[in-house]
Amino acid sequence: MKFFTREWWLVVNQNPGASREAAEAAFARYAEHTRTLGERLPSDAVQLTSGCALHDAVVRGIERKGRTLRIRLTTGCDGVLGKEGSDVVLVYSGVARFEIVGADMDCESRRPVETLVGECIGYDEFDVAPSGFEHMMLLASGGEIVIEARGFSAEGL
Repeated sequence: MKFFTREWWLVVNQNPGASREAAEAAFARYAEHTRTLGERLPSDAVQLTSGCALHDAVVRGIERKGRTLRIRLTTGCDGVLGKEGSDVVLVYSGVARFEIVGADMDCESRRPVETLVGECIGYDEFDVAPSGFEHMMLLASGGEIVIEARGFSAEGL
């Protein structure tokens, strides 16, 4: 995560006086960043960058078959993905990297996929990567999901 980091998350959630300013600054920097990405992101990814589409979404399941990854979510707020409580599936193809980093800020250990079910997504970011794009998700627990892939679609958009 480059914009919505674990450290940023702590400031936003533990310091009400600074949280609005810190949040607005991170959103402004990320909005500028996504404008520079142009057509280097898949169209469904571009749609997700136009707001807090995954904010408060809950992970309901993860399935990986070969180089395809499917993450099933229930939305946590009204937005691009529909009304709060809508089901959506994020589908990544040509996956080159899929990591789950633990919530312990001093430990970069990997977590088993099963531990993600029930996790709440705080914020997410897209960026370009050597194999296509990177999608990073900051979990409410402080952990992170990092996916590097070539293709992306969101079933339910």
